[in-house]
Amino acid sequence: MQDTVRDLTIAFTQDRVSERTIRRWWKDFVNGTRDRDSIDDKKRVGRPVSVRTEDNVTLVLDLVMTDRQITVSQLVEQMEISR
Repeated sequence: MQDTVRDLTIAFTQDRVSERTIRRWWKDFVNGTRDRDSIDDKKRVGRPVSVRTEDNVTLVLDLVMTDRQITVSQLVEQMEISR
């Protein structure tokens, strides 16, 4: 367990996870509770956390360079994303 805490602390230096959280994850994973029987993300319903992709960034840049007075509402409508 201590090795795991050390390794995760080293791996996530900028986004430090507390030792308490790591211990809870470890316990859940070992016991198979809270759907922690795998390290893979579970499928979720709803919109994705972010729509920021290389394609969307390029599209926004192109739209703004074409029409410097374009509004956020117009961008959202043309890109078919939520505000």
